[in-house]
Amino acid sequence: MQSDVDKLKKKLGQSVVINTREFERRYGLSPAQQKSRRGKIKDPLPFICTNGKTIQYNTDEVEKWLENYKKTKENTTWRIDR
Repeated sequence: MQSDVDKLKKKLGQSVVINTREFERRYGLSPAQQKSRRGKIKDPLPFICTNGKTIQYNTDEVEKWLENYKKTKENTTWRIDR
């Protein structure tokens, strides 16, 4: 099913650009959480800054980032030194 969706997206060639409010509705991250992830040095949340202050997101790039973020989070092991 997912591969069919990916094929359809590629065929249509349309990428959707959303703002921070749309991002929050779609993905459940508040603007503060978005800002924190955009500011990360390693693997930051991809964004577009159009006029120096308006933040927007390309949904294709965000989907790829989320897949990678979930994989990284699943493979993280916590080590506590005592």
